[in-house]
Amino acid sequence: MILNSNLIRYLGLLFILISCLEKELDKLNHTNQLIEFSILKKNNPQLDNDIHFNINNNYVYGYSEDFLNGDNLIASFKHNAKSISINSILQISDSSVNNFSNTIIYELKAENGNSNFYSIVLESFTKIPVIFIETDSLKQIKSKKEYIVGDLIFYGRDFYKNYINEKILIRGRGHFTWSLPKKPYQVKFLEKNSLFDLQADKK
Repeated sequence: MILNSNLIRYLGLLFILISCLEKELDKLNHTNQLIEFSILKKNNPQLDNDIHFNINNNYVYGYSEDFLNGDNLIASFKHNAKSISINSILQISDSSVNNFSNTIIYELKAENGNSNFYSIVLESFTKIPVIFIETDSLKQIKSKKEYIVGDLIFYGRDFYKNYINEKILIRGRGHFTWSLPKKPYQVKFLEKNSLFDLQADKK
């Protein structure tokens, strides 16, 4: 009987402690929403204009009509959470630098420990992968046999290798198509490279 009474007493105390803990947890702030998100020219001088994102539930979308390399950008944001992080790395508005070339997941954690996740997507220009080619000294490509040295810049969202800036060799190619206004070209990297996550090659 004594054992049973002690057990009942301990269980009663445990119930009281759990009830008190639940009340304390209820007092904690449970808000974890993202309120505003922008990438501003004042923090990113490479921009032509501010980029303001639309927040639709947990999807946050921004667009720039200018070609934009999403690397090394600083975001500005407002939220009502206790903390905001990317892969457990604390984020500070107007300070933290990130690569927005791929979708980024922000975690907003409330005081009570609950997390809310937001997908941040930044697109620019055509919204599809872009390749820029420029020959040294802007030399015209007139031959299908002789290569000319130039530079190739590739930018494409959500690719493993989403940015490439490499020296290339370029020449004309084709038969009948070479006589057309829009001509085909043969491009060769100096070293093997992968475009569009394809197998690395020089051509």
